[in-house]
Amino acid sequence: MNTGKLTISYSSEFQSKLDSELPSNYELTLTSDISDMNTTQILNLFKSFLLSCGYCEHSVLSGVMSLVFSDWVDVVQQRKLCEEYGLVMGEDLAERFKQWKEDEMSSQELARELLGSSEVVNA
Repeated sequence: MNTGKLTISYSSEFQSKLDSELPSNYELTLTSDISDMNTTQILNLFKSFLLSCGYCEHSVLSGVMSLVFSDWVDVVQQRKLCEEYGLVMGEDLAERFKQWKEDEMSSQELARELLGSSEVVNA
């Protein structure tokens, strides 16, 4: 049986020049048993922790994406993830658009053959 424990801590000192109800300093600690968690659950736990520390969701998600699409990650792995989530890498856009146009023309030709008409109305 695997056992694992994750502890994340964050401390901050905040000095406001305004009369504030916020504490001047605080510390957050999260401890969780991760022995039965998968990677997605652990990353969601970390995301929740970062949000509770005041990071905005966009920054957290952008950070995750920068880990996936950095130069340190093998392009083959990046392409597998793109396929899994229905994404297209920038360098593949031209080829993908070309294929889409060819498919569009083929379906219009097929529609013309089936309808016996030279005019096909785009749906």
